[in-house]
Amino acid sequence: MKFGVALLLWFSSMALIVANSAIGSTVIAGISPRAADLYSTIVPLPYIALCAWVLARRSPTATLQDALVVGLLWASSTVIVDVAVARLLQGLSWRLAAVHLRFWDGYLFALVPAAQLMAPAVALRLLRRSRSTA
Repeated sequence: MKFGVALLLWFSSMALIVANSAIGSTVIAGISPRAADLYSTIVPLPYIALCAWVLARRSPTATLQDALVVGLLWASSTVIVDVAVARLLQGLSWRLAAVHLRFWDGYLFALVPAAQLMAPAVALRLLRRSRSTA
């Protein structure tokens, strides 16, 4: 995979996630905290899929292992940045900064790094399948 392209795509998705989180935390949280969590989760998912598709198309010689490495880097970097932003900019404790990643407690945002983890490999497989049937 083209790791430079993967890095640029991750930066663009992080810009969307941070802006989306700001909108969710300010505008939509006034309606309902649950709606804000849902909004912050659903909006980035199509963009993550698009980024993975673009990366797969721009990396014709990539292997499944490359895609899994990119997915692991995207997901872990997103979790690190998300928790660090909540800790440093919002002044939350480390525990509270990471609370919205606890899927088992009903928070949906954990689906975003999960999607980032799987999306490059899924996009690569789908692209290869479509090329082999064409």
